[in-house]
Amino acid sequence: MIRKVGLVLFALLFAGSTLTGARAETTQSEELLAWKQLPALPDELGVAGAFAGASGGAIIAGGGANFPDGMPWENGTKVWHDAAYVLPEGETAWKSGLKLPRPLGYGVSVTADDQVICVGGCDSTSHYTDAFALKWNGSSIEVKELPDLPAPVAYAGGAVIGDTVYVVGGSDNTSATSALASLYALNLKDLEAGWKTLDPIPGGGRILPAVAALENALYVFSGASLAADASGKPQRTYLKDSWRYTPDGGWKKLSEMPRPAVAAPVVVPDVAGNSSLFVVGGDDGSLVGFEPAEKHPGFPGNQLTYNAVTNTWADRGAGPVSVVTAPVVPWKDGAVIVSGEVRPGVRSAQVHHITMPPYQSAFGFLNYLTLGLYLAMVLGIGFWCSRGNNTTEDYFRGGQSIPWWGAGISIFATTLSSITFMAVPAKAFSENWVFMLANLPILLIAPFIVFVIMPVFRRMDVTSAYEYLERRFNLALRLFGSAAFVLFQLGRMAIVMFLPALALATVTNIDVIPCVLLMGVLTVVYCVFGGITADIWTDFVQTIVFMGGALLSVVYILMKTDGGLTGMVDLAMAENKLKMVNWTWDATTAALWVVLIGNIFDKMISYTSDQTAIQRYMTTADEKKAAQSIWLNAIVAMPATVMFFIVGTALYVYYVQHPNRLIPGVKNDAIFPLFIARELPAGLAGILVASIFAAAQSTISTSMNSMSTVVVTDWWLRLRRTPPTERQNIILARSLTAVFGIAGTACAVLLAVSDIKSLWDLFVQLLGLTGGALTGLFFLGIFTRRANGTGAAVGAVVSVVTVYIVQKHTDLHFFLYGMTGIVSCFVVGYLASLVSPALAPERLRGLTIHSIKEHNRTASPADPVPQN
Repeated sequence: MIRKVGLVLFALLFAGSTLTGARAETTQSEELLAWKQLPALPDELGVAGAFAGASGGAIIAGGGANFPDGMPWENGTKVWHDAAYVLPEGETAWKSGLKLPRPLGYGVSVTADDQVICVGGCDSTSHYTDAFALKWNGSSIEVKELPDLPAPVAYAGGAVIGDTVYVVGGSDNTSATSALASLYALNLKDLEAGWKTLDPIPGGGRILPAVAALENALYVFSGASLAADASGKPQRTYLKDSWRYTPDGGWKKLSEMPRPAVAAPVVVPDVAGNSSLFVVGGDDGSLVGFEPAEKHPGFPGNQLTYNAVTNTWADRGAGPVSVVTAPVVPWKDGAVIVSGEVRPGVRSAQVHHITMPPYQSAFGFLNYLTLGLYLAMVLGIGFWCSRGNNTTEDYFRGGQSIPWWGAGISIFATTLSSITFMAVPAKAFSENWVFMLANLPILLIAPFIVFVIMPVFRRMDVTSAYEYLERRFNLALRLFGSAAFVLFQLGRMAIVMFLPALALATVTNIDVIPCVLLMGVLTVVYCVFGGITADIWTDFVQTIVFMGGALLSVVYILMKTDGGLTGMVDLAMAENKLKMVNWTWDATTAALWVVLIGNIFDKMISYTSDQTAIQRYMTTADEKKAAQSIWLNAIVAMPATVMFFIVGTALYVYYVQHPNRLIPGVKNDAIFPLFIARELPAGLAGILVASIFAAAQSTISTSMNSMSTVVVTDWWLRLRRTPPTERQNIILARSLTAVFGIAGTACAVLLAVSDIKSLWDLFVQLLGLTGGALTGLFFLGIFTRRANGTGAAVGAVVSVVTVYIVQKHTDLHFFLYGMTGIVSCFVVGYLASLVSPALAPERLRGLTIHSIKEHNRTASPADPVPQN
């Protein structure tokens, strides 16, 4: 059987590959960078070693050196300059007549805090310790002195990380025959502390290294070491080594460059979550001593890319421009390279603005067809399930006729969103398997849910989880719980639709808004008509689709990986990519105890106070079948988690072995969609995109139905003075499902077309503060007899405030936020209840674990708990 399935799979993959044609193994012909000329510097000769940066929306450039009276082979004299120029945004000419404190060049310049930080440098006679900041005020350059370097430095490299400026390497005098290996750091927020001398670069001293900051780390590439030749003059040795420095981890040696790149500009794509950078040009030393000098063809123009995750280099072919000793200025979603040296002695006044055009791959007819068939299938399921949905019992609880295995798979699908479908492989790709154990607590807490929590809801026969809060405490807490749930789910829906659509739009020609509308509108249609029954059965189909899609991806990657499964495991082991445990007591890291204990509490939130899960406990015929559904979810969760981590590790191995296939500037979270769009054969790519849609739709449909459920149950039915008819209830239920679906889709579209993403993230984060409080309320109600409504309300408020403070003012790992919220609510709520009157014992019948145990001794498990 396995052999037949394998043959069918291979045939499909081969057919898809034939339809799409052979794929090139390199990307040298692809235009990864877009070059645009800005106005040239007023100094027509151009300068090398200038200072440059951005301030006040303008580019500031100044200093540097050139040969105004003839080239070196013509006995021309090298002259250093103090002239400075400013190019305001939108202007077509540089402003002149400005000056630096002195003629100076070949120092380090970085942009930080809307200032150009200039460090070190030299002139024809001396190297300097100077450091100063330049700021454009709209009419002139303001100069601010900074602490001097510990020693003179020129021809160094530098970058800024956060508020700290780093300077590495260089030389300390004009005739140096040895280069510096020093590393200096200055915190711009603590200038009184001055420069700190850090550990020197282990690779030895070097001048003119290519340096950049990426992902809060300092990267140092190439450079040239110095030594005295037979006549005592400095002689360069061109280096290819690469190094990374982090404040916590120190120096680490990286993969060697394909060639030296001395004095090369380094361009870091302005993309959040990007792990790649470009080394543009640079001197490789191959033409040292070229004669005749005036015929020198120029420095190598090949663009090299480095990926920090895979630690690999790729040659991307020649670019349109190759300069050395040219400063790079981050500016307007890209970078500006100012002037520089195009061949020995010859400068260029040209200024180039470099951006990264968004990479997109054509999706193709066959992929659209595959995706369309999937969408038509789930739509058909929705209409099929609409039969017999005549009451709210059918619409919200499926008439309690859902088989346990359907409910169990639906619980699993509910907890797995499209973000997870992409984020888990991205996590394994960029880091390791430490987060894999985050889902183990699902299995650990399953007995607690089965034997303690689920029976409470089943025997109360609730439709909304928050009915319990009124019966145990008061109406206000019930309404608080349902309102917090609805608002959070609305925010979650928008994010679950927007982020996958954004990732797909990043790497395919499918636009964000059509993606969002496809996910949202179709889900609204089948969920409105089919209710919870359609939700559950589409969840079932969608689980098969996205798990099958993940499996197909792994199989395909292994087919393209040297050594297959064994090769993948060997490489992953060698690179420590399968690490699962951090042995530390540090509560700010993903330590083993943090992952396990933190996620025990996080899963408690999902399975004890979240309507999306609890509603599914109520769809089976009896308590026994509900328990079986919970066990099935727990059993499926871990293998599924492992599968997605395998996908991420397989992607890592694939891109290590095929570095030219990895597109620079694509954020790590989009690595799986990138692989789908760029590497998979036609048809198979459509299946995987359908998997992303499936993961999103399972979450969206669950949120829509559950929001409708709590509003109808906790607000409409509870607050009406006259009982509504069943027809009114079902019409309202369907209408609310549509309204919430449309609202969530509209919010996702709003995210796509506006710049409110940070505000929306804050909105969802603030609503998420209530998760621990809600679970704390349920625990107070179930596990204590003394807790009352007043005390519980105090506990909930303190819980929200406590978690907010912990998030904003501590470094506690986010896995522990749920525990913080639950424990603070429970402890404070219990203590607050002690100062107010206790509830009468008869008021607690069937609502606490104690009374349920008493009920169990005298009644069948199938008998409902008496209602108050």
